[in-house]
Amino acid sequence: MREDRMKNSMRHTSPEEEKISNHLGRERAEVAAFKPVKSYEELDRVMAENWILRNNIAELQKQLQDAYIRIRELKEARHNKQMELFE
Repeated sequence: MREDRMKNSMRHTSPEEEKISNHLGRERAEVAAFKPVKSYEELDRVMAENWILRNNIAELQKQLQDAYIRIRELKEARHNKQMELFE
């Protein structure tokens, strides 16, 4: 009974944890940051986690850059519209 509660309480707290867990085919990916790697299986898990996180960072950086470009475009459009009103 206690084990059932433990399983139910071990939910993914972020999309990254869910991606890692799905990638590894495990119920929950246990994160052991900055600890020595004890086995090749653990090394594979850590490497897979790092790969996923690197891809997430690259994706987020691209989204941020696209957002800056869109903001600049909107500011320019607003400025041009204001200039038309004053002409």
